[in-house]
Amino acid sequence: MCEQVLNVIERWQADERLTAFSEARICSAVIVPILRGLGWDVENPEEVWEQYPVEEIGTVDYALLIGNEPKVLVEVKRGGESLDRHQIQIRNYARIGGVSLATLTNGGTWRFYLPLQGGSWERTRVGDVVFHDQNAAEITQRLVDLLSRENVSSENAIRNAENLQERNRILKALPKAWEQLVNNKIPNLLAAQAQELCGHKPSRNEVEKFLSAHLQQITSTLVATESVASDEHIVVSESATQLNPSGRSVRTTCRAFTFCGNRYEVSSWRHMLVRLCEILHATHSDRFEEVLGLKGRKPYFSKKPGALAEPKLIEGTDIFVETDDSKRNRKIAELLISLFGYNKGELSYEPRTL
Repeated sequence: MCEQVLNVIERWQADERLTAFSEARICSAVIVPILRGLGWDVENPEEVWEQYPVEEIGTVDYALLIGNEPKVLVEVKRGGESLDRHQIQIRNYARIGGVSLATLTNGGTWRFYLPLQGGSWERTRVGDVVFHDQNAAEITQRLVDLLSRENVSSENAIRNAENLQERNRILKALPKAWEQLVNNKIPNLLAAQAQELCGHKPSRNEVEKFLSAHLQQITSTLVATESVASDEHIVVSESATQLNPSGRSVRTTCRAFTFCGNRYEVSSWRHMLVRLCEILHATHSDRFEEVLGLKGRKPYFSKKPGALAEPKLIEGTDIFVETDDSKRNRKIAELLISLFGYNKGELSYEPRTL
């Protein structure tokens, strides 16, 4: 992993000033250090061309070149600025320039595109890297996959982007597919199966009441069964999936938690777990290393980040915590407070629907 890039990300994850920076400060404080860490010679205009001209349109903030040929375009906006209204702009820049990979960023969010693909600008979107909502090691690896000089030069960056795009499309499609099954196919199949068993077909209302009462239990059982993890890390906002009373799936994240009567605002389930670890370390520093004994099929804590799928360093320690799954994050949190003698009722969450 690229330590230089990791250090830049961790620094700005903890600094709220980033959202107030001008475009120029974003470039100097975030973009240039990250590009340098990814192996680009930022002082060489034949490799990193600042204010790259695109015929008849204008200029792009940076073009990354291999052999004098632009391979990646980087368009920078001021900190905190919404990227939505600039998406068509960066795609047009790239299409006219004949560049296969482009990224639009405000420093804290990096949105990647494969502009030469057909279809709408939204269809060319690969995925986002979001500093405040994702693990720093995960972000670093994604930037290496898509923007390192080595991967751009070998064209592995394009292949990595295509793979990521495919996986993110699947993740977006699954909730819609589930909703269609719950609203249509599952009720019909259930009614037909009941009729076959007893000779009487239940009404739609009876089927919906049954599903509303049982789908949460079924889903919880499925989620509790750990699947074999893939080596690929998909960049999406970390969230959990629940079902509302109608049986429809709802994605949530954590906006705050309360522990021992104190409320803490957070940005995700990952952030919740890491913050809780920091609180417990501050209170129980003399025995905090006991967390290394907490594990499921795999360790939840380790001093070796390579032993975890998505490690996050606990501030003030040399211990990393696993943060790769929202449901497991809450399980680890409950194990933690029990380890240090707290009751389950002393920890509560405030989820936010996405």
